Amino acid sequence: MIYADTAAEIEKRRKAFLRKWKLKCRAVADSLEEAGDRLFSFTRLDLSQWKSARTTNAIERLGNPPRG
Repeated sequence: MIYADTAAEIEKRRKAFLRKWKLKCRAVADSLEEAGDRLFSFTRLDLSQWKSARTTNAIERLGNPPRG
């Protein structure tokens, strides 16, 4: 999903993923639905910034002291 080129394509892939995983593993689909639009908030940025935004793990940095 996150490697799609447009927000519309992400939504299309998201819906297909949910259809598939609701049947195979409800917990996986529920987790994606719970994350909601927050998971794809990078799509509100300019396309040139998508890669940087989606690969920056802010949560991981919370538990680690700054380097330097």
